[in-house]
Amino acid sequence: MDKVIRKPRIALSSEALQIIKIWATLEGKTADEKLSDLVISSAPQKVKDLVIIKPQRVDYPGGKISDISKGKKVNLQKNPEAQAEIMRLYKEGMTVMQIAERVGHSRSIIRDFLTKHNKQVECSDT
Repeated sequence: MDKVIRKPRIALSSEALQIIKIWATLEGKTADEKLSDLVISSAPQKVKDLVIIKPQRVDYPGGKISDISKGKKVNLQKNPEAQAEIMRLYKEGMTVMQIAERVGHSRSIIRDFLTKHNKQVECSDT
């Protein structure tokens, strides 16, 4: 099962809760797992298509933007592929937070990079 949200605040009738608990026990699952299975299996495809899936980190020829194995992040200023990817994602309309999650840098680093880049573009236009 994916990320579990604790205390989702969903109200069920006592009868529905008992049924789910018994059904889950008969299948060797927890009530949470059974309820999740039921919701996912019965949801229409158009609803499933709207679920946002967290994007995976992207690898670049110059190395990963975020080198997780070493616990260090590659310096953004020394990675032109990463800079190009950030600008591409920004121009596609992604938010700073979405870009940060995608490339593995903090939001403040992405925000600073975009601010500096936009100032450079303004200066070169004049």
